Amino acid sequence: MRYSWILIVLALGLIGCNDTDIIEPEAVLVSPQAQQVFLSGDDIDVVSQFTDNDELKQYTLTMLITEDPTLAVPDMMAPYTFGQSIGITGAAAIDTAILNVDRDVCSGVYRLTIQALDRSGNLSMKEERIIRVNNADDQQAPTITLNQPAGPLTVAPGSPITVEGQMKDDSQLGGLFCKIIDPPTGAVINSHVVPFDQLNQIFDTNFKAPNIAGTYTLRVEAADRVNNRTLREFTLTVN
Repeated sequence: MRYSWILIVLALGLIGCNDTDIIEPEAVLVSPQAQQVFLSGDDIDVVSQFTDNDELKQYTLTMLITEDPTLAVPDMMAPYTFGQSIGITGAAAIDTAILNVDRDVCSGVYRLTIQALDRSGNLSMKEERIIRVNNADDQQAPTITLNQPAGPLTVAPGSPITVEGQMKDDSQLGGLFCKIIDPPTGAVINSHVVPFDQLNQIFDTNFKAPNIAGTYTLRVEAADRVNNRTLREFTLTVN
């Protein structure tokens, strides 16, 4: 598992040594800003501020992509990953961690997370920040033409949904990502991925509608090898 080493590192040192202090520390992400965009190869300065009623011990910092494309298409470019525990002292601290993002990583939305630990073993609430990293060498998203679906569609529960059309890329395609999403929650109800490694690909595939009646979003995405994506969305009614 790609992230197992991160979990092991972040678990170290999280054992409390004083049960008289039950007040958790506070952690604040000062920078980067929400939705800030970086290029692969950039250094990302992560500035964090911490306070505690007694004595701080360390904080954990992670940076992980929100949706790893290589879980479905192994030959797509891998995302950047970072996980580390960093020592801090005193009742207040400011720390800057410089993340050296590899140039050869995929584009995508990434989640930065910090969490502080004090000397008594109290953990702060997690502080998160969503940012984006674009691959510096390929920022051109593929094109997609859909013949089916051509607009909102209505289907019976559990019936097949046909996705048919053509997509092109200037470098190399990665795959076709089809998802059915529950709009209120954003949860993915069903998904279907077809990998491609061509420049120009005609596709004709199908996957199943949800078994439960309702109104959903059908999302079709053409992705290239570095995870640049072009999105098409339709209303899907199941009844």
